[in-house]
Amino acid sequence: MANKDNRTISLKGELGETIELIVLEKTEFGGNIYVLAEESEDDETVAYILKQGGESEEELTYSIVEDEKELDAVAPIFEELLEGEIELVSDDED
Repeated sequence: MANKDNRTISLKGELGETIELIVLEKTEFGGNIYVLAEESEDDETVAYILKQGGESEEELTYSIVEDEKELDAVAPIFEELLEGEIELVSDDED
């Protein structure tokens, strides 16, 4: 669920806790809307690529993109939009 200024997104964690993510960028690709969001504005924070679902503002949902092909297609778009301000790496590259 996004807040009114679309600057943060609230997600439910695996244990039912609410996780607030800060939206860095939003883009459309392949008929879907994707959001790049991070946990905090720290330099070493974790960022997520989320896929937006739902038809109306009240029904918006976000799910973390886990499919490698989908990530490989969308990640370069965010890197270009943010003009080198970030470097996206997958979990297995840490």
